[in-house]
Amino acid sequence: MLSCRLRRGTGLRVLQDRETSRLVKNIVRASEGRSEILAELAIDSVVYHFESQDVELHELEVEAKAKKRRRILEDVEDGLLDLFGGELQPWRWGKLVTGKMIGRMLRGGVLQGLIEGRRLRLEAYEKVETALRT
Repeated sequence: MLSCRLRRGTGLRVLQDRETSRLVKNIVRASEGRSEILAELAIDSVVYHFESQDVELHELEVEAKAKKRRRILEDVEDGLLDLFGGELQPWRWGKLVTGKMIGRMLRGGVLQGLIEGRRLRLEAYEKVETALRT
C-alpha cells in the first residue's frame, strides 16, 4: 500500500481517513447581458472511514468572490435557509475536528442508534455540536 510506504519512509502518519467529493458552482448576478460572479458554492460529500464503520455527511461552503463580501455571504446564507429550512445547520468546525469528534463519540458508544446506514441523523449532529462546544 502506497500510504504505508510513505509513512515508513517519511515519518508521516495518517491523522484521519476520509474522502471528500466536491461540486463547485458559481453564484452569479446577471445584469445587462453580463454575469458577475458573486460567490462560490462548494457542495461537499465527506465519508469518514473509522474502524467500526463509515460515516457520511454533507457540507455547503460559501466563499464570496466580489466586493461587499459580508453582505453577499449573508444574502446567500439567507437564501439557502429559505430554500432548505431545517435541513441546513450552520457549522463552524472544519472536517478534521468534526471527524475526530465523531470518531471519539463512536468509540464511546454515544452515537449508537443515531446513524442510519452511514449517515448521521439530526440528533447526532446536535450531540456532535454540543461535544465540540465543550
